[in-house]
Amino acid sequence: MRSAGLTPLGDRVVQDAFVDGPLKQLQQMSMSKQLAAVLAAGVASADEYDAAQAEVQAFADDSTTMISGPRVIQAWGQLP
Repeated sequence: MRSAGLTPLGDRVVQDAFVDGPLKQLQQMSMSKQLAAVLAAGVASADEYDAAQAEVQAFADDSTTMISGPRVIQAWGQLP
């Protein structure tokens, strides 16, 4: 951004974490959308996928665990 002449520069990093609530299911929701691609690529069998998905669900359902969301990096600057 400096090479583009922007100044002043700022940045911020945010990564939420959840111990309960619907957002604690983010990984489970993502995983449920990936089954066809995983099977088509031969990365895992249906049984292996189901076992892994069950582990992810058990982890998310455990009230003693925490799951983080995606890290969001923001950067900004202004033209002089």
